[in-house]
Amino acid sequence: MAASSPQTGNGLDVQDRMGDATGTGDKRPPMVSECMRALEQFPLNRSLNSFRWHGNPILEKGAPGEWDEALIRDPMLFYDCLAPAQERFKLYYSGEDARGQMHIGLAYGSSLEHLTKCPTNPIVRMTEDWENMRANHNPYVIRLPRTGSCEMLYTARACDRNGRYTFSTGRVTSPDAKNWADKKQVFTGFQLGGRTYFPQKPILHYSVEENTYCLIFAASLMERKNQKNEGFTGLATSANGEQYAFERIIIPQDLAGSIYDPHGLVSLLGWHFLLITHDSSYPYDPDGNSNWPERWMVSRDLRNWYGCPKSVWDTYPDEDFLYSHLSPLVTESGWAYFVYDHGKPNRFCLAKVPLVGKPYNVVVEGPLVRPGESTELSDCYPAICLQPGETLALTFECTYPAEASRPAKVHVYTSYDGERWDTEEQRDASGRPIFGDVALRPGDVLRQTTGLSVSARFIKVTVENPDPAESIRDVKVIATFGA
Repeated sequence: MAASSPQTGNGLDVQDRMGDATGTGDKRPPMVSECMRALEQFPLNRSLNSFRWHGNPILEKGAPGEWDEALIRDPMLFYDCLAPAQERFKLYYSGEDARGQMHIGLAYGSSLEHLTKCPTNPIVRMTEDWENMRANHNPYVIRLPRTGSCEMLYTARACDRNGRYTFSTGRVTSPDAKNWADKKQVFTGFQLGGRTYFPQKPILHYSVEENTYCLIFAASLMERKNQKNEGFTGLATSANGEQYAFERIIIPQDLAGSIYDPHGLVSLLGWHFLLITHDSSYPYDPDGNSNWPERWMVSRDLRNWYGCPKSVWDTYPDEDFLYSHLSPLVTESGWAYFVYDHGKPNRFCLAKVPLVGKPYNVVVEGPLVRPGESTELSDCYPAICLQPGETLALTFECTYPAEASRPAKVHVYTSYDGERWDTEEQRDASGRPIFGDVALRPGDVLRQTTGLSVSARFIKVTVENPDPAESIRDVKVIATFGA
């Protein structure tokens, strides 16, 4: 790390954050290492048992005369569970017209394979003095959990009266994720170490526990018109979403002067996974990857991040692929989607994968449950419901012995964060367990599915065998999600 480079708030240098990049041993906490090893098992490639590439474009630039006829850039995926079914999947993007002016547009559909451009595009126009220059806007949208309203942050670029070029962060709000208003400039250049850094590529997260808006962004110096040089990935926070203050560096510049740009945030099981791009003309990469490969970083609190230098790509997906424009989305059905900018020709393409290898999740699996015993919550993988408005079904399977006299029981527990679990099982309005006893089939295989109505984001189950003398075998519980 160069002496002039900013330091991280917790004293870790980039080698600590990227794991065993120097061959001196993995410095990450054990749980972080396990998370990263799991992520590394799912590279983006063309193999038949991993990501499936969809070669046909899902969105192309507009026809001559349309507002986005020259260019589309910066795809951002948003799953809108409160929208009509035909508008659930939303894709926000930057578009450029024939005069070189760029604005923000929207396409939506019932799936990402079938998108329609919004008839009121562009949905956000650049009209203010602080956004008077052409820029990739990097729109990022969330829906606030308490009010249901939506917020968008985007990158604005300007040239002031002194001829100085700047980046800043703009904010607009919407009740329906389609019609946007209340535009404000919420984050601008800030001083650090006697130098002025400017924010780009905003990623917004609202922390319910802290009642705080958290903004992850790429910061760089803008000493010349288009220079994006020394910088870092930073964190800014706000109490009301209307004015952000820089808090800390979370991913510093590496030894080659590279900047790690943030592209998307996925929150699972109480952990945050940040997709970043290694952005440099001379990449520092111990694994030998070239260009601008993406990497995952992981954090529990959005402030302390860990990862590894391994790229998520093990093959190049397409010729002329733009590594610096990729958006991830994970839905409660267990699918992960990645939309990327193909580059030449200019269009957006799609890759998707079931996170658990199949469109369902086996949450409990064991050879047997002994008489009078029960599985533990710690033996169960969480069934994740990332968005409200989805249904959950649990399928129980087991093999009863011929002498079985009592049916098995399935107990359902919920959690608001994937870590703190209810001490009492979930019950319906009449006070009965929402799954409870299953059927009894002595000497036979039982498979029974029950649909559940729960509002919690995380669900676990335990399986009880009340039989005083006989074990049940081949026990399995499978979770599936639907609209």
